[in-house]
Amino acid sequence: MQAQANARQEPEARPPRGPTPEELAAKPPDGVCAECRGPSVAHMIYDVFKKRHRWIGPSRICDRCSDAVMGQERQKAEAKQRTAAQVQWARAGFPEDLGRWDFDQLWDASQAWKTGDDLARWQKAWQIVKTWHGHKGALILRGPVGTGKSALAAAAAKALFRLRSVQPVYLPVPDLNGALGLKNRSPDRDAARERLWRAPEAGLLVFDDLAVSKLFVDCQRYVGIAIARAQKEGKPMIITTNASLAQMAKRLARDDEHGRVTDRLAGSSTEVLVEGESFRCLRKTRGAA
Repeated sequence: MQAQANARQEPEARPPRGPTPEELAAKPPDGVCAECRGPSVAHMIYDVFKKRHRWIGPSRICDRCSDAVMGQERQKAEAKQRTAAQVQWARAGFPEDLGRWDFDQLWDASQAWKTGDDLARWQKAWQIVKTWHGHKGALILRGPVGTGKSALAAAAAKALFRLRSVQPVYLPVPDLNGALGLKNRSPDRDAARERLWRAPEAGLLVFDDLAVSKLFVDCQRYVGIAIARAQKEGKPMIITTNASLAQMAKRLARDDEHGRVTDRLAGSSTEVLVEGESFRCLRKTRGAA
């Protein structure tokens, strides 16, 4: 039935004939463009109701100037969108030197600094992280220091932010641990507590260096609560660490003595080993050479 309706409508949508000499002769005189002072011409259209062609008088500005204005408006709208996206990304709290990374830049960096098996292993990890997309629970990046775990986490968060408009929040666990561990002496204590408490309100939690060292009681409590809330609400997480799941469970034991948090992470996460030589050491060696 739809095909028949389209067939019935098609003859009405197309002019049954070309313009007559009388219709062509009715063309109004060209106008003057208000922008470039060049000619602004009239345009002929087909009136489907009156079944005839008719002219639309010259507009205030010519087609070329109109296209230029539309292009400028489009550029302004795109610039406004980019600015809004930059503001939203800044709210994630990534350090400037970390938040600038994306997958393309990391690929180029690995090509520049790594070679052989070291390069192959690292790019395999890069590929797994790039295809994660936040649909498979938590992403755990595990490996020694200096291998680019934090940069990969930032690139994954940026990709998810651009692809699905998921708002991330960056949680540097050692800094938060230091602020929460000094009783009533750190001016950042309340801010750290509030940041961890409100973290699950974001669409993506990024825990950087989780369980890298001994966690104080308050940090264990708030980190455990944030992870549990994110798991309950089905929100994606990215965790970088140099500790195994058993070590993570041990370091969170005061607030999670039965290891439920780490057990849930183990059951619903994509774990990626980011191994190889430290980028910092490679840069230092190359610089010395």
